[in-house]
Formats: sequence, C-alpha cells, structure tokens
Amino acid sequence: MKTETIQIEGMACEKCREKVRKSIMSVDGSISADVSLEKKAAVVEYDPEKTDTEKIRESVRKAGFKA
Repeated sequence: MKTETIQIEGMACEKCREKVRKSIMSVDGSISADVSLEKKAAVVEYDPEKTDTEKIRESVRKAGFKA
C-alpha cells in the first residue's frame, strides 16, 4: 500500500468534501481517503498494483474539483 497527499482546490463545504471522498473511493484500488476542507487536501491510501495518483486525481477532476 502507498499513501499520498493530493492538493485539491474548489471545495467550499461539507458536501464538497464528501463528493471528493466518494470520487476517490470509487477508484478501484483506493483503500482510504481522509479529505480536509481546512488543508484543501486529501490523504489517500491506495494499492499501487491497481491504481496510481494520476487516476485518483482524474477522478477528483471529473467530480468538478482541481487536483
């Protein structure tokens, strides 16, 4: 498993934070996502044999946020 911190722009409220978390967790290989509005970032744990940070970032972008 691997852990990365991804900076995320565009989150303004709890609904945004949850939307980002769900988008990250929808990626096959994502294990956990701790998303912080205050830090404008997500700490993501994932299986590098199944996914990578670019796929996770793309999922966040598709949800409408800049990653």
